[in-house]
Amino acid sequence: LCNYQVVPQNGGRIKMNSDWLTQYPFQAQMYGNIETLLTAEAAPGYEFSHWEVDGAVIQPNAEDPNIMLMISQATQITAHFFNPNLGERELLYYWHFNSLETPSDVTTISSDFHHGNLAPVALTYTGTGARDIDVFNTGSDINLYLGVGAGTGARVRNPSAIRTLIFDMPTSGFENIEFDYAVQRSGQGMLKNVIAYSLNGVNYIQTGLPQTEFDIEEDYNLVTVDLSQIPGVQNNPNFKIRISFQGNTSTSNGNNRFDNIALKGTPVSLNVTTPKVTQVQLFPNPAQSNVSVISSNPIHEIVIYNILGQQVTKVKPNQVTQFQCSLQGLTDGIYLVHVKGNDLNETVKLIIKK
Repeated sequence: LCNYQVVPQNGGRIKMNSDWLTQYPFQAQMYGNIETLLTAEAAPGYEFSHWEVDGAVIQPNAEDPNIMLMISQATQITAHFFNPNLGERELLYYWHFNSLETPSDVTTISSDFHHGNLAPVALTYTGTGARDIDVFNTGSDINLYLGVGAGTGARVRNPSAIRTLIFDMPTSGFENIEFDYAVQRSGQGMLKNVIAYSLNGVNYIQTGLPQTEFDIEEDYNLVTVDLSQIPGVQNNPNFKIRISFQGNTSTSNGNNRFDNIALKGTPVSLNVTTPKVTQVQLFPNPAQSNVSVISSNPIHEIVIYNILGQQVTKVKPNQVTQFQCSLQGLTDGIYLVHVKGNDLNETVKLIIKK
């Protein structure tokens, strides 16, 4: 048997001689020394990288990525693809809107994809108006992921002067965060997107953003918001992004069309040896049955979240600077301990290992 695979899943497909393989992994029975022509085709948003045959890497020819193999025994063949939009990051959340149906306008749209370590999320068009969000029939081929092609987009309608798009996107367990999307406007559509973010899920700021305002053109363009250098954004269960609008926002006509909205990041490193200056310490860490929360300031509240951003424990110490939390009922894994107090609002990573 000859085994065929593509990496990552949905990154592309393989043609064996004249036949495209329809599912992966795919097994084919080969007889004798058969010369086989293999062709790799990348899915939308991906590029072909290389072949791997029984562990040996075969780099493609710049002019012809196909390879010809003489198969005489059981062989493992893998076509490797990569997404240049991701780089070293992983996709955390993604809206491609290709399944969006709007018999009537909507104000909330769930993400089409969420990372396996994170919970599903949604975007919300706040406030009220004559129109809200409906499907736009022409999507973009900018910022594609998961092998999904340009299909449909989401049309955010005017009036938008006092309305915003809110993206509730916990970054629990991830850092090096980046937010990207494709956007265009109609002739009378909103002229600018203004970006802000929230670290506590309530208050929005722009501190540390390299750029906060983006001009919107009548053709799709990419908006990139680099949040990788803002410490509070990383590994934050309360993280949100807000898009507000400027210019042409008060009329009843005009809109912005959004597509391929993505949040990306890299897993938080667990082997950082450089100590971090902090007001809160956990001892022991890793912990088993109990953990002591130690602070330089009086503690009002301690909330523990799991890696999905779900609250699992909440206690309210009486203005003490040291408090012992029970970890009974919590399984092994990574947690986030959010501590509030006088001039104190800090989140610290906790590892439970029983």
